[in-house]
Amino acid sequence: SDLVLEIQGHLRSMNRESFHAAQNRFLNHVRYIFVESFREAATWYLHVFLGGCLIVFASLIKIPLEPVAFTLQTLAIFILGLTQSPKQAFASVLCYLCFATCGLPVLSGSANSLWMLGKSGGYLISFPIAAYLIAWMHSKGFLLSALLCGQAVIFVFGWIGLVPFIGMWSGFVKGVLVFIPSVWCKIVAALVFVKEREL
Repeated sequence: SDLVLEIQGHLRSMNRESFHAAQNRFLNHVRYIFVESFREAATWYLHVFLGGCLIVFASLIKIPLEPVAFTLQTLAIFILGLTQSPKQAFASVLCYLCFATCGLPVLSGSANSLWMLGKSGGYLISFPIAAYLIAWMHSKGFLLSALLCGQAVIFVFGWIGLVPFIGMWSGFVKGVLVFIPSVWCKIVAALVFVKEREL
């Protein structure tokens, strides 16, 4: 009888210890998931914010031209597309456009909440689409063709946006043809940046 009681006491003690151990393991697991999820989310949004800032800085390097100034924004789009996931690249450009919509001086140093109605509106609207396309194609193993397709999107939207202001042919010449030489320079710069980053 005493032996049976002693065995039952040991079993109850073991059950309590097992329960507490399982409870601690569960709480540690939940804590780990929460901390890691928060860290991953914070890192993701930080990269999005920094991506938006990259476009801001790229827009400050400009050569005044009419009807659209030359900037390094396209180079920034290339770099984001080649270094971020499709969703992250898309969100980075949206972050930049949110800066502009809020009236911050991020459009080559100028502020215009109605940027989508200006001569550069078509180009700006194309940026998130181009960034997503470049990132998606790059994730599939394409590199040069990803940049060319992204640039084609930018040219098409930019050209369409210029047509109401200066006409179809003039928009094509001043909004597409005049930028082709500089586009190749930006493509080379983006490819060099990615290759150096992979070393």
